[in-house]
Amino acid sequence: MGNTDSLLINDRPGPLMEEALRNMTMGLTEAAVAKYKKAYELFKESGEIASAARALRLAAEAGLSVDLELAAKAFEEVGHLYLKTDITCVAADANFANSIYCLLSAGKTTSSKEKLDEFKSCSERFSTSLEGIACSSIITVFQSGNRNMTRDRIEGFKDVVVVPLWREKLLQRVLNRL
Repeated sequence: MGNTDSLLINDRPGPLMEEALRNMTMGLTEAAVAKYKKAYELFKESGEIASAARALRLAAEAGLSVDLELAAKAFEEVGHLYLKTDITCVAADANFANSIYCLLSAGKTTSSKEKLDEFKSCSERFSTSLEGIACSSIITVFQSGNRNMTRDRIEGFKDVVVVPLWREKLLQRVLNRL
């Protein structure tokens, strides 16, 4: 029985998350994404919002190499989930920003600008947060088509925020789009 078939047998989110991680280490990205998404659904059904958000965020991170627009939607959903509780609401900003960077990487400049406005309206913090300011600035220079200024903004952002390797690659994809 293949790795994706085990998804149908295992109906507990914890073991699914472990299987997904194993799949990622073996390079089985699509199987990992499917397992993270199933864990997300199970956590969400049980009311474990923070765990659901974490599972979906991991699915989105893994899915960056599969489908950028789908990853953008997943990061957006994670942001909305994080807004539901006072302890996780600060993490919404980074996930909204990830959604925007996915859209920019996919060449969806207009959609990224629309999402920026939408995220600002659903989260008072986003427009004044470092993540929101960075998104706004990066979108503006990206729209101008100026590769050097876009690189400068991205590098400036990376100077003030700890950026994991997967996100650094995502930001590089934004730059490569120009």
